[in-house]
Amino acid sequence: MYPLWLIAAAWWMVQDILQVFATPVAVVPDIYILMLGMSLIEERRSNISLLIAAFVGGLLWDMRWGSPLGFTALSYVGSLVAIKALWRIISKAARTPAMAIVLVFGTHLCSSAIGLTLYEDSTSLLSVPFMVKQIGALLLCFLMGAYLLRGVTD
Repeated sequence: MYPLWLIAAAWWMVQDILQVFATPVAVVPDIYILMLGMSLIEERRSNISLLIAAFVGGLLWDMRWGSPLGFTALSYVGSLVAIKALWRIISKAARTPAMAIVLVFGTHLCSSAIGLTLYEDSTSLLSVPFMVKQIGALLLCFLMGAYLLRGVTD
């Protein structure tokens, strides 16, 4: 198993590179937080290290893209805390890969909507770039769920 910092740095760079190339056309899903959310549900890594990775990744994202410093870090950490809290509330029998996908995608949808409402016009929640971002996030959740959660929730 690779160290968390190496995996997190790789996913952060992938998200950043995709964002650079897709900026004129679409908005890239938050691949980084989707990966951390699925890793949190997988429960093979320390919760504290995942929260630290979310905070550092969010701060780097804010510095890179000119967001208010700490907003993305707060969003990422808040998303992970929500995922963990909701995952613990769900009964053991209901903890399926489908439930993990719904949970991680739901927190991505909520954090994206909050960010869009704060930074943009609230009517753009139904815009094409926002919908493309959510469809991409859902597809990534399916792929990550199939890979990370194979056999974990059986």
